[in-house]
Amino acid sequence: MATDFIGSNNTVWFCRLNEALSKTSLSNLEWDGTTYDLSTQRSRTEAHAAIQERLKTNQHSQLLAKVYQVIQILGGHPEKPIHAGSPYRMLGATEVQEMAAYGLMDFGAHTCSHAILSGLSKSEREREITESIASVERLTGLPCTLFAFPNGRLCDFGASDVEVLEKNNISVAVTTVNGPNNGAVSPLGMHRYGVGSDTSMALFKFMIHHALWLLRN
Repeated sequence: MATDFIGSNNTVWFCRLNEALSKTSLSNLEWDGTTYDLSTQRSRTEAHAAIQERLKTNQHSQLLAKVYQVIQILGGHPEKPIHAGSPYRMLGATEVQEMAAYGLMDFGAHTCSHAILSGLSKSEREREITESIASVERLTGLPCTLFAFPNGRLCDFGASDVEVLEKNNISVAVTTVNGPNNGAVSPLGMHRYGVGSDTSMALFKFMIHHALWLLRN
């Protein structure tokens, strides 16, 4: 969980960007020297992915400022409250507690604000990790032993972040690095395969048996 958003009227920046792109009346977007086609649902999806990648190259504060700028150009409101019923609203504390009580799933920490750690100072990185772990424990009433790195590429976190996880008794941390987990992979840097809404069952089976990874490597 990105814990700052639990039970709040706020949501992560890429959800706000997605909503603005889906609702805008513009057929194209001119931003930061590039024109993005918004004339079809597919082109808006492609624009969302491309803009996200450009935004992620910025420090977190700059990223947020640029997100606000894009949303305003699109005719949206970058600080609009995300009300109950919105697909972009995060879980509430009661929902987390009920789900944790069933014992069918485990909750882990994902920083407080979903900031990419490499875009923060050392003290900010430590606060994002430690406070999110504490919040998960407070919300669930259980020890937090799991963590997921925001964005999760190798360039998005470092050895100092792993040390903070170790100090806070995190036993497993996951990245978005593609590939299987074997004895050479650290439990605090585990690999994952990305599964999307367009992933077919056949492709999913190939992925979990590592067939695609073996073919590509």
